[in-house]
This record gives sequence, C-alpha cells and structure tokens, in this order.
Amino acid sequence: MVRIAADSTTNTGRLEFLWNGSYGTVCQDGFGAQETDVACRELGFETGVALFKSAEDDGVLPTVLGDLGCVETESSLADCPSREAGTHDCGHGEDV
Repeated sequence: MVRIAADSTTNTGRLEFLWNGSYGTVCQDGFGAQETDVACRELGFETGVALFKSAEDDGVLPTVLGDLGCVETESSLADCPSREAGTHDCGHGEDV
C-alpha cells in the first residue's frame, strides 16, 4: 500500500500511498515517529527518518493521506487512524 518514489540506490524519496487503484502523496500533518516506524516496517526497513519536502509544489500526484495517528503497532499506514483518504488540507510542500 506504500512505496517510495525515489532513487533506489538511496532509499530516499517521496512517500506514496495506494488509494483507489492509484498512488498519491502522504501529508506531513500528524506524521511523526510512530507513523515513520509503521511506514518503514511496511516498506521492509527496520528503521528510518521522516523528512518533509520543501515548499516546492510539483503537483505530480494528488495528496491522499493525512492527519495520521498511528500507535506504532499497526502493520500498515492503512491501519492507522487518519482523516478519510482523499480528503486533506495539505499542499505538496507538506509531502512526506
């Protein structure tokens, strides 16, 4: 349900979430240590660091997930409480 749109040699890039058959971005609102741990486990990593994009707005994909509230026991970001997928108040400058 998640992927990193990135250079595969660095394992860094924009976090994307599969929703309604298409990928979209994840908003930084509510995205902290617990959400980072869940996303990293889902991606097959033991640990990671969340970085937030600059104010640049590339507008490539819709923002589909925001206001996450993981408790760190979830196996997927899809299992975390959040604002309803597809609704958000974020611009791409707030992508994870």
